[in-house]
Amino acid sequence: MKRAAWGLAGILALLATLLAAAIGLAATDAGMRWLAGAATRLSGGQLAIEGVSGHVGTPIGVQSLRIATDTQHITLNRVRLEWQPRALLQRRLDIDLLAVQTMRIESLKKAPPPTLPATLRAPVDVRIAAWDVAQLDVVDAGQTLGFSNLRGKLDGVGDRYRLTASAMAPWAETNGTLAIDKDAPFKLQGRFTAARSEPMPLDATLELGGHLAAIAFKADARAQNMNFLATGEAASFARIRLPKLLVAGQGIDPRQFSADAPRADLAFSGVFEGQPGERLLGTFSLSNRQAGRLDQDRL
Repeated sequence: MKRAAWGLAGILALLATLLAAAIGLAATDAGMRWLAGAATRLSGGQLAIEGVSGHVGTPIGVQSLRIATDTQHITLNRVRLEWQPRALLQRRLDIDLLAVQTMRIESLKKAPPPTLPATLRAPVDVRIAAWDVAQLDVVDAGQTLGFSNLRGKLDGVGDRYRLTASAMAPWAETNGTLAIDKDAPFKLQGRFTAARSEPMPLDATLELGGHLAAIAFKADARAQNMNFLATGEAASFARIRLPKLLVAGQGIDPRQFSADAPRADLAFSGVFEGQPGERLLGTFSLSNRQAGRLDQDRL
């Protein structure tokens, strides 16, 4: 028993020594660069950190950070971190600013189906007073979707995460809030909006509720005299990921999207249930209040 106790004490003493050495290294610019290089070498090619400046207690800069997995490549350029190291003593990661000039996420292959986590709690509470990504590019199947001016904050102190975010998407300016419990069943609530003034004025909202395994959503969009509504449930961790969906719209005029298209006043509605194999089964109706012949520029 004494040998076991002495052995455990020796392991703890060794870990404490290594931790103290790491903290000591991180307290200097040269030490921080050495730690970044060591992390790169020990990652087996999954992590690459270049151009580190600063140290614990001062703003930290990274010229390039690359993460490689079997399914994704993630690259961040010109990263700046301003944080409060002393907050770790209260089991809190307190970040004043996390800024990234460019971020690229490239999907290499389809990821395996996700599994519902047992908890969303991190070893420490996380608070990010401000995060900023100037440009985000998401690449999938050779197609790039770009977002700019992503900004927000994250409050993860307590039993919930509370996120505030805004971004310029290819189709509109977006902003919103999301809150989710750290413990199962992970109740959540969120609201996001999108708006643009040209080429066609657009106003849209997305409301979220329920819990992580079954997210209830309601999307409502308006453009000119057109209206669109979609409600349903998303189940990302289930075999059927969209168990139910209702869609409806009215005032849809093809001429609004193309000057050469015929005029119409379309209304539609549909109710669907999810089926295995990413299929939907249900009913759909479509009507046109301005029906006519094509030679009269009508549908």
